Amino acid sequence: MKYSFGLLGLAAVACADNVVQLTSDSFATEINKHELSMVEFVTPWCQYCKELAPVFEEAAGELEPKGIPFFKIDCDDEKELCDNQKIGIFPTIKSFRGTQVREVYNGRRTVDEIVTYMTRSNRQNVTSLYTMEEFNEFKSADKISLVGFFEAEDAMSRSHFEAVAEELRSTYSFGSAADVALAKTEGVEQPSIILYKNFDSGKEIYTGDIKEDEVKAFIKSGVRPILGELGPGAEFTWEGLPLGFIFAETKAEREKLTKIFYSFAKSVKDKIGLLTVDPAVYENLAATLDLKADSFPAFAIRGADTTSRYPFELQGKISELTEKAVGAFINKFLDGEAKRVPRAPTAVTVVTNDNFKEEVIDNKKDVLVEFYAPWCGYCKKLEPAYETLAMMFRDESDKVSIVKVDATENDSPEQVKSYPTIMLYPADGKSKPVVYAGDRSIVDLASFIRDNGTHGVKNEKVEDAIEQNKKEAAEKSNKHEEL
Repeated sequence: MKYSFGLLGLAAVACADNVVQLTSDSFATEINKHELSMVEFVTPWCQYCKELAPVFEEAAGELEPKGIPFFKIDCDDEKELCDNQKIGIFPTIKSFRGTQVREVYNGRRTVDEIVTYMTRSNRQNVTSLYTMEEFNEFKSADKISLVGFFEAEDAMSRSHFEAVAEELRSTYSFGSAADVALAKTEGVEQPSIILYKNFDSGKEIYTGDIKEDEVKAFIKSGVRPILGELGPGAEFTWEGLPLGFIFAETKAEREKLTKIFYSFAKSVKDKIGLLTVDPAVYENLAATLDLKADSFPAFAIRGADTTSRYPFELQGKISELTEKAVGAFINKFLDGEAKRVPRAPTAVTVVTNDNFKEEVIDNKKDVLVEFYAPWCGYCKKLEPAYETLAMMFRDESDKVSIVKVDATENDSPEQVKSYPTIMLYPADGKSKPVVYAGDRSIVDLASFIRDNGTHGVKNEKVEDAIEQNKKEAAEKSNKHEEL
């Protein structure tokens, strides 16, 4: 229910208690009143917009005491405004500083994540730390925090550090300390930067030139775990690097292999990412890497192009996955001498103008279509997850089809304004495809097919992952309430 909102008359209306709906007439005036604000661009027919609404409302309520307002734009009513904001997917969430777009929010759509993101965005780029108490509290408050140790007169180093902080402050915490005594307690000299983290060694030290590109490269490397574990719904943090997957069926074996490879993984961390994997959860990943389904433990490399595969020939015995043997294999790969396995036939159906009607429209399947561009980095990043998704639905190929269209070479619907755009054509609603606007994870994509398709096809592993995600979200929510 909508009602008049005080001084703005009909220009803005309140949605429930905390989110204010704006129009073209009130948008610029209202958001310009605030140093920081968050705006959701939605439509009444968008299912994901409906699911976001209570989350957005609750996050707005939590941040209202901090003076951070949340707004909403109905893009059906305010088409010109949304076109000017280049809104092509619903919902789209943006943070603003005054009338200037700060950035599009691409984080998880949970209350905790949105509140954390906006809280970080609202604080100073760099927090000045004067006492040991302030310093100790700051460095342990977040999963990842960075502290720059600069002399008070070193304006140049601080300027470059602040520029990086302005770009990344919604992701990490940044502080600075001018007191040389604080630097000495950490065993560093000025100027230097320490990245504190609650995993691996606990911190990384940077003593090179304090310049923006160099500092960002240091952060990108420092936030990568030396050897992580791939779990349901997890996101890769090794973008642009090849990945080495260590498959083992039991937790004990994965822990043992982590200890075996940890030192070697540390030595190649900036060249290749290493992760342990439970093959029962990621059996399709093992298959795409040309590993035998009944022969674990096993190891394989996937190239940075996300399509090339290099399986280690010895499989089935943990005694054969030694640091020396696998290390030599990895080094051979890094030197460009490893034997590449021919690319397996894709499980994703390639569609063009010639077969679009047949593959997408004239059938009784729920068809998920990715409209992509060959040069699009986000499309390339999506490729392994989309391929795995297609493999997961192979047994339901009479009800579900996963396809892709090169939108630069073929016709595409008017809704395709950015890449990748993902749309579901339900079996009984081909004339009304549903645009996907969620996280591009396997779990969320499969849930989208289940919830919006005619057949409501469920995948057992996806359902298990969904339950696990719900459990983790509940635990996070309880922790958040306690804090």
